[in-house]
Amino acid sequence: MTREKWLIAAGGLLLVLGLVTAFVSERYQNRVMGEAGLGVGMWSPEKGSPEYREKERLRARADCFFWIGLVVTGLGIGLQTVGALIPPRLKEGK
Repeated sequence: MTREKWLIAAGGLLLVLGLVTAFVSERYQNRVMGEAGLGVGMWSPEKGSPEYREKERLRARADCFFWIGLVVTGLGIGLQTVGALIPPRLKEGK
């Protein structure tokens, strides 16, 4: 396999990992929102209570996975672009 194909394959793998982190981020965000995502009005827990700290922890995880996914997806796009732009090597004798 040539260097160009390796870059494109690695970029594709990073794109898949970025997609997985987007799903994980969405899962944590849904756990934070609970029934509020369905349009049901809910009271928020008291600030400083264990439920409040749990929601803050889940929201922080969702944000972390979002930014990790964004960076990984950007790297995947970059690798695939570089792999596609590298001119193919000429075989010896041609």
